Amino acid sequence: MNIASTLMQQYTTLVPRQGTLNASFSDSYSFWTAGFHSFYFEEYDFSPYYHSANDIISNYNMDFCAEVIKASAALLIFTSATPAMVNDVQLVDYGTGSSLRLSWTLSPDPDIDHYNIYVGTASGIYDTTFAVTDSPYLIENLTEGVEYFVGISAVDNAGNEGVIVERSATPYAVPRTPTDLTDFPQIHQILLSWRANREYDLMGYNIFRSQQPGGLPITLN
Repeated sequence: MNIASTLMQQYTTLVPRQGTLNASFSDSYSFWTAGFHSFYFEEYDFSPYYHSANDIISNYNMDFCAEVIKASAALLIFTSATPAMVNDVQLVDYGTGSSLRLSWTLSPDPDIDHYNIYVGTASGIYDTTFAVTDSPYLIENLTEGVEYFVGISAVDNAGNEGVIVERSATPYAVPRTPTDLTDFPQIHQILLSWRANREYDLMGYNIFRSQQPGGLPITLN
């Protein structure tokens, strides 16, 4: 939506206002549910003639319609001339306390020259930028306990840059405490469940059992 808004301001007289994504009554909704990155334009002051007997050309502002077509054309040209978004982007704690591991699926497009990686401590605000050609990539010399926001985009041979895809993670040296731990009593057993840790160097989990609170635990691995 941000790209469409920027193009509308650049090439049309329209004033963009961002709404909700792909309402179920929109023409783009079926594409959206099928997994396509799609959205639609809709007038802010909605037509009183919509789907009525008076829904005819003479009741519409064709200059306004022309501006909407300009916006659609600008978006079409922009998306066809720029690389596609990077797919399967994952950013995980590498486990050293100073590194994050960024991975993604390399584009099959032969026109892709490299990928730009952006690093910062606030979303959308980056103080470090560098270019790489292969995945995965280890981002080092970070500060332990600080959340980092990392963006990645594809750049083609002509220098056109695609949309930045952002992820965030925090480097730690010690594995984090498992979260969402639950227990389900069953016949002759107890089923434990928890949210899987995402540290890259995670080897496994220790489970401790005791017959009484504060008792000597037995390690079950």
